[in-house]
Amino acid sequence: MTSEVIPITLSDQLKRMGLPPVVQLHATLLCNNLRLSATAHELALEAAQANGVIAGLHIGKAISEQQHDQLHALFRVYAQRTQVQQTLSEKQQPAAGRQDGLEGYIQDLLADTIRDLERQISPEFRGEFYGECRGLLKALRLGEMLDEARREQWSADIYRASLQAAEQCAAAGHPADQVAVTRQRFQLDRLAQLGIKPRAELPR
Repeated sequence: MTSEVIPITLSDQLKRMGLPPVVQLHATLLCNNLRLSATAHELALEAAQANGVIAGLHIGKAISEQQHDQLHALFRVYAQRTQVQQTLSEKQQPAAGRQDGLEGYIQDLLADTIRDLERQISPEFRGEFYGECRGLLKALRLGEMLDEARREQWSADIYRASLQAAEQCAAAGHPADQVAVTRQRFQLDRLAQLGIKPRAELPR
């Protein structure tokens, strides 16, 4: 008698996390978007959006911290698989050209996402856009596209936008998580002591 190995499906993985049905649907769509990303540009965007969505769900208490971490790990696996497939199928072209084009694209996207973040008046959407910003910055860091000084500059821009959104949320009667606000304010002050302050205008 032979035993058959039955692969664990995405649906099985999500069910094991104990996610609410609506969150399972969101997570399935996000995983499929990561899996079907055709280019590095699309993959970076989808990864940032996926992590932003679950950050918002966690802040809104729709999922627990453990479920957030499990989803984050699952998204990372899907992104890594897609990245490997893209590398294998990628046409031969100068590496420098690919790097420069991707760096510019992600930085433009990051600047636009920071602008979206600073306009938020809902804690849930503030969390989502903040997560997207951190995801895009992480993509730049992992791709070794930024030196430490430029990375810290982007961090200062993100913290400022997030704190501005937190003030707007409180004014609208929806106070943000004070622990997170205090942590971000501390980081912004730390950067200021190093001479790194948020920019008045983000690059376009």
